[in-house]
Amino acid sequence: MVWALNALVILHWRNFDSEWVVFEQTSGQTHLLTAFQAAALMCLQEVSTDLARVTQYLRDLDECWRHVSEGDVLAVLSNLNSLGLIEARPR
Repeated sequence: MVWALNALVILHWRNFDSEWVVFEQTSGQTHLLTAFQAAALMCLQEVSTDLARVTQYLRDLDECWRHVSEGDVLAVLSNLNSLGLIEARPR
């Protein structure tokens, strides 16, 4: 399975300390994200990829996330999917 940014979304970002706000232009919805959630979404905004690569990206991005599990990342991706920001596609 490959995770990808939903092709219909247009994202506008704002950062406030350790939290991120993303406005999704198509739906008009605004989402408050943690730095971890925002980093995962930003990764998929750049490239569609699988769970293992998103996990490795996050581990490499910040030392405090070095030991994050694929299960933790999957939970974040599932949440972003339920918000309609990303989608899972078959390989």
